[in-house]
Amino acid sequence: MKTSIRQNNNRSILKIKPISLSCLLMSILLLLPVSSISIATKSAVAAVDCSAIQNGINSLIEEQKNLKKSLENSSLTPQEGTEIRRELKAVIQQISAKKAELAKCNNPPAAKPNLVVKDIEQVIDNSTSQRKYRAVIANNSDVPAPGPFEVTIGVQLNPNYAGGQTLSTEARDKASSNVTVAPRGEYRTKYNIVPNRFNNSYQVEIIVEYQGKLVSRLGRTFR
Repeated sequence: MKTSIRQNNNRSILKIKPISLSCLLMSILLLLPVSSISIATKSAVAAVDCSAIQNGINSLIEEQKNLKKSLENSSLTPQEGTEIRRELKAVIQQISAKKAELAKCNNPPAAKPNLVVKDIEQVIDNSTSQRKYRAVIANNSDVPAPGPFEVTIGVQLNPNYAGGQTLSTEARDKASSNVTVAPRGEYRTKYNIVPNRFNNSYQVEIIVEYQGKLVSRLGRTFR
């Protein structure tokens, strides 16, 4: 609230000016730490989402009760009874699906690292007659991706003329447990170096293995 003092006949008169509720709320928010505001907002959003699902369940349960009550009507024709039972079965199935959705909303699965091949980089060094290929690995997740993991950079040279020799080479980049790819971060492998030959096409394939599983694969042809 705002106050002001006015002198009147040697007496001080205190005047009180009302303040709006919105201004008061804004003042409180400004005093809160940013992290508190963020956490409160996220919690509220999650609660609204789950409560919306619960409200949908409540409505379906009410519809289920009404349908069951309708079946008690002795004046129903066989055809009407069949139709109500059909609707009742559909509502029960919807309730079951909504309950599963609510359980998932209340207990969301923990986020996991997601390593994928984002790109293949090529460097042509004419001074040494070499080509270099490496992979750019991205962590498309909001949690870190700790090592170890392994990236295979395979290159096959395919001659575009008769009698040419095909050459295949493979390099493995083994990221140790000391390596961690940050959330939404990237990791660049070491290069697989091959001869730079004219009239050849270069088939490059990248394979990422993480926690004992093949998690991403990408192939590309360079000329």
